[in-house]
Amino acid sequence: MGFDNLLVLKGGIREWREKNYPITKPTTGPDLGSGGARLYAQHCAGCHGVAGYGMAEHFPPLVGDPMIGADDPWGAIYVTLYGLKGRPLDGVTYPGTMAGFAKILTDDEAAALLTYARVAFGQQKKPLTAADIRRVKRDAGRR
Repeated sequence: MGFDNLLVLKGGIREWREKNYPITKPTTGPDLGSGGARLYAQHCAGCHGVAGYGMAEHFPPLVGDPMIGADDPWGAIYVTLYGLKGRPLDGVTYPGTMAGFAKILTDDEAAALLTYARVAFGQQKKPLTAADIRRVKRDAGRR
């Protein structure tokens, strides 16, 4: 199905349902086509979940993450490109390491993936562009 680096859920799907964790992605927001959604499924869903709720005690949720929902996408772009480990979110520091995708995704692909995540999980409506990605790449060395 195109997924790699999958993890087994402790307790399996039965425990997942008993804890009332989401099973399917919410169907709100615009239709983003297969580009960003496909890239999210391929590169992000294994850790952050199809519905963006993360993996308890390992990887943070994207739903409700202020970086994903921020008006300025700089932080979300930077983390997507260059990765992150140990950023606290709502008082929890997740031990999982996020790999950077700067050498894996084209600028257009990174923009599509982040547009999908920001619309689906951060309630942002403004699509990102390859120019937004290039701006962060250019500015990353200056910060």
